[in-house]
Amino acid sequence: MDLMKAYDFVILEVCAGAASAYNFPPSFSKLLMECITSASFSLSLNGELFGFFPGKRGLRQGDPVSPLKSYAYFSGVKTQLKQDILTISGFKEGTLPFKYLGVAITAGRLKKKDCAELVDKIVERIRSLGAQRLSYAGRLVLVNAVLTSMYTYWASMFVLPKGVLTKVDAICRSFLWEGKSEYSRVPLLSWAKICMPVKEGGLGIKQSGYWNKASIGKLVWWIAAHPDKLWDLIREGFDDGLWIIGSRGYTVKSCYDWLRDKNVQVDWHKAVWCRMALPKHSFIAWLISNGALQLKDKLARLQISQDDICCLCQSASETHHHLFEDCQFSRNLLQGASSGRVRSYAEECIACYQ
Repeated sequence: MDLMKAYDFVILEVCAGAASAYNFPPSFSKLLMECITSASFSLSLNGELFGFFPGKRGLRQGDPVSPLKSYAYFSGVKTQLKQDILTISGFKEGTLPFKYLGVAITAGRLKKKDCAELVDKIVERIRSLGAQRLSYAGRLVLVNAVLTSMYTYWASMFVLPKGVLTKVDAICRSFLWEGKSEYSRVPLLSWAKICMPVKEGGLGIKQSGYWNKASIGKLVWWIAAHPDKLWDLIREGFDDGLWIIGSRGYTVKSCYDWLRDKNVQVDWHKAVWCRMALPKHSFIAWLISNGALQLKDKLARLQISQDDICCLCQSASETHHHLFEDCQFSRNLLQGASSGRVRSYAEECIACYQ
């Protein structure tokens, strides 16, 4: 049974007695009672307010005469017992599912349709951001700071359906590459690669499925670590009641790192994600390091370009290795950068492309 808006029926004297029974400091109890007893009300008659009178019960939301009533929700309760509870409490019977604190409450596991609101909110937020004009680096910041946080709240309370998690990942992937909620082309890199930590060559985006498991695992950890724990054994991640990853107890981050796919740490991540570099330059350098730029060798395979010859030196196939290591024009450009002649070489580069 779940009670909604039960604060309308709280008796203030009971609050004072409860604070005293739990040995709260007198100063705290006084402050608490001052907060909940200072509400006053007036009556509106014919558009005018008349008088002020203090409330005798209820916590600011309203008096017992308030039109906001409480509801009781039942699941698996016999009809007679349910009727007795409704009669004694004065509550009305609510129907499942219903929304509470912004999420859907159901009698069983969440279904895909119960999470439609979450997906719609993410899509609507993407439309409101107007991010198509942003660089890859700008959209990456929005994915980590905005879109990821929108499903984190749900993921911390429910085991979300796999279809919903897949849809959330697809939306985030589409937004990263094109600034839209849908992306019809083949991504430059796989989502699994993107979700790797920066040290392992990825972008550090959280994969929603693993993050959901890690967040729910925090609730499991609390049960396991509680003195009156319900379970005597938590499988795999626990050893003699201790969380085996780290020494500070369970954290969602440590469990996520334990669950996710691992990769070998790359030696170029510090140079690519240098604090002195602009984010958009770092993102391009990350694409180069992963061989994900749309160079002519790839465009020729997709039959977008007629040939794969490097347009800078006209001497070899335009691959990542050639363009950034073997191409003589690129070498001259780097030498110009080291000698301070960047502008003249950049002008030559533009003229070559033209």
